[in-house]
This record gives sequence, C-alpha cells and structure tokens, in this order.
Amino acid sequence: MFGSAPGQLTAYSLLVHGATLSVVGFTMDRVEIRLSNLMAFDARRWATGLPPEAYPAALDLVLDGKVQIQPFVERHR
Repeated sequence: MFGSAPGQLTAYSLLVHGATLSVVGFTMDRVEIRLSNLMAFDARRWATGLPPEAYPAALDLVLDGKVQIQPFVERHR
C-alpha cells in the first residue's frame, strides 16, 4: 500500500484477523485510524523508514534486478 491518506484508510478498512499491513510511502496528510483495530484483529503494521528522495535509488535496485522482490509477493483475490 502506498503512503497516501486515502490508500492508508482503505488498507486499514480491509484488515482481517492475522493480517499484516505494510505502508510504503509517505504523506503529510493527517490519517486518523483506530489502533484498537490492529489489536482486535491480532494484525501487524509495518512501515518503511526511507525518506522520499531515496525511493528512486531503491526502485532502480529492483528494476536492475539487484533486489529480488518476487519471492516475497503474494496475490490474493
């Protein structure tokens, strides 16, 4: 999920039991969520610590094949 406020709100609304939510990106917008939803669903939230200017270099590593992400990607209907 990207860091935009609407994206984060949508992702939080889709939490299910045991889910892991990963925030990739950054927003200066205020995002109001209920942290108790994480506890109620026994869910986890992860976020990147990269500053926005670091994303192009990180993306280049993936596009050049130096970082493999496919083994870590799961798709669900």
